[in-house]
Amino acid sequence: MVCGQPPAAAGHLTHWLETDQDGARVVPERHGKLASLDYRVVERLGPLALCEIDLHTGRKHQIRAQLSAIGCPILGDVRYGAPSPLPDRCIALLAAHLTLDHPTTKERLNFFAPEPPGWPWLPIEPR
Repeated sequence: MVCGQPPAAAGHLTHWLETDQDGARVVPERHGKLASLDYRVVERLGPLALCEIDLHTGRKHQIRAQLSAIGCPILGDVRYGAPSPLPDRCIALLAAHLTLDHPTTKERLNFFAPEPPGWPWLPIEPR
């Protein structure tokens, strides 16, 4: 769940990220590591948007930094620009489905997370 509205109903984001102990930040091209993702707006809810993300790279804080870079920080993620924290200080980010190939057997593995209580963090009015 992000604060603001992504520029399109679906899109591809490519940035260069640099990380340190405070997290990740977008830097000028080729000054960091390439970060790439696709997003799709599932639902627009006033000033918020529920988005589905498909990662092409797996950089530290990648989703948080890239969505913030387009003006749509994750709900509750004050480190990356959300206007206020959520009541329990979590951020509205859930790894609902993860698919990967086992490193040695090459078997395709799928993992699904149950929806947490309060999913998708509504009704929460951003401040």
